[in-house]
Amino acid sequence: MLTNLRYALPMAHAASRIAPLLPLTATPIATGVGYYLAAIAALALTRSTDGIATLWPSSGILFAVLLITPRHRIGWHVAAAAVGSLCANLQAGNAVPVSIGFTVANMGESMVAAWLLRTRSRCRVSFVDPGGLKCFCMAASLATTAAATIAVSTAPVPSIGFWFSWFTTDLLGILIVTPLMLIAERIVRGGATRPKRREVVEAIAMFAMVAIIAGLTFSQSSYPLLFVPMLAILAAARR
Repeated sequence: MLTNLRYALPMAHAASRIAPLLPLTATPIATGVGYYLAAIAALALTRSTDGIATLWPSSGILFAVLLITPRHRIGWHVAAAAVGSLCANLQAGNAVPVSIGFTVANMGESMVAAWLLRTRSRCRVSFVDPGGLKCFCMAASLATTAAATIAVSTAPVPSIGFWFSWFTTDLLGILIVTPLMLIAERIVRGGATRPKRREVVEAIAMFAMVAIIAGLTFSQSSYPLLFVPMLAILAAARR
């Protein structure tokens, strides 16, 4: 019994020291896992002929997290997302230098966008006020421009087409995913009223419209209609 007690006391002491760290590490780990899963899903389901996804929701996820997270905790989330990004790129078959370059571009993108909004801008993030919406779109556009420039410099075959594909892919991911995450976080924390039944029905109808248009577009190959789902997605995001 004394032997068991001798081992139990240090284990209990170690557990008491680890327990306070769990809440601090749980959210960055969730960010990393979420980034990785979103990246893998995007690469698997929407890969284009340029070798990158048509929509990159991971950038929207990390950007939203950096806007929500206190500044002294941002580094942990970026590090976790970087691990998720590197793993996703390696799993997709990219070489190690290319995967590192793409990860640097992705991390820098969200960090620059968050820095522009939280430090360099006096605008409050808002999707109702035109001024706040303009600041959000400008920060996202500038950040994706910088990220696309970094990414194309490390791409296996650099081209203006690759740059433009990266820019539109990440910008679309930010403009669609980040507002949804920020609105959801505001609702969860009680900072916004819960949606009414009419609004829920409208949201379901919008998503159904996007799904139907995407299904009709990708079920045929006779006509170049890839721009049609993009218009539907932008209309749903704007609404």
